[in-house]
Amino acid sequence: MRYDSRTRERVVDMKPIREWKKRTKWIVGSSTFLLLFLFGMIGYTAWQLYDTAKAMYQPVERLPSLPRQEALAQEKEQAVDEEQSVVDQRDNAASGSSATPQAATKKEPIQTTAFLLLGVDHDSAATDTGRTDVIMLAILNGKSGKLTLTSIPRDTYVQIAGKNHKDKINAAFHSGVETTIATVENFTGVIVDHYVLFNFDGFVKAIDSMGGIQLDVDANAAVELKVQAGLQHLAGAPALEYARFRSDARGDFGRNERQQKVMKAVLEESKGLRSPDKIKQILDTVGKDVRTDLTFSQMVTFAAHLDDFSADNVDQIVYSASTARFGPQNLSYVLIDDTERKRVTNLLKATIGAAK
Repeated sequence: MRYDSRTRERVVDMKPIREWKKRTKWIVGSSTFLLLFLFGMIGYTAWQLYDTAKAMYQPVERLPSLPRQEALAQEKEQAVDEEQSVVDQRDNAASGSSATPQAATKKEPIQTTAFLLLGVDHDSAATDTGRTDVIMLAILNGKSGKLTLTSIPRDTYVQIAGKNHKDKINAAFHSGVETTIATVENFTGVIVDHYVLFNFDGFVKAIDSMGGIQLDVDANAAVELKVQAGLQHLAGAPALEYARFRSDARGDFGRNERQQKVMKAVLEESKGLRSPDKIKQILDTVGKDVRTDLTFSQMVTFAAHLDDFSADNVDQIVYSASTARFGPQNLSYVLIDDTERKRVTNLLKATIGAAK
């Protein structure tokens, strides 16, 4: 099916790669929250929130990519196999044999789905301006209930889909979300089922709309946040600062633990919401910072399986990379060699049951 594409040029603000490194880890928590929060809130008062979900809906055209071409070839092979299977079943029926019927289940498992999470650093995702500061692939495994995340550095040097040149991967956004999707598919070898474009401000706004969250603030972070150590009620901005805090002896390891605490606190708080008016208020607020090609019915389907996924069941796959400066402007790029790219591709395909 073909959809209207949005190809209006974006404005990309290049900054040093070290800023990306600081942001990426806390974005893991906030991205996971935004995705699961979106499904969770829809699930509570489904049809009353139709208009809000509809406002988030922005389909994009899918461009050709290597994974899609491979999938098309496999589908043709499967069609031949299925046709033969139908013939075999007909022959078995004629001979009097029959297959044992499977027991019916109350809830069929959802299919494993790959989401592309695009973080933009501007006032509203609805304006379609800014830059993709974060590019993250999130795979929900319908069988295992596991969420797998992998981030692609925004300065990664790649072939831009549909173009005759290489550039930083966030430059693909100049040609639209559809070009970013195809570029990511070519780089990762994974077909993107859906995209979610969100504004970093959405994380803060959502927590504020919920009335804040309860967090057990450790002593080191308490000094930085200028709050008392122990159980505290934090609004969105300080909660985000807490998730990003790393100025202690444990550095990134301590920050990772804090991000998990924030994400769990948010999910815990969201599960306690029952008022349709309050839920709609929160979604209305977050909706201004989110765009997606998920239809309302698809949101409802994922919401029905929200309990299958746990904040404790999250895996992260990290690319090993190097940096270099080159080109007429001597810009800094992130370099991921083919061996490393294939390693991560195999891990991602294994996650969705498609490892070669």
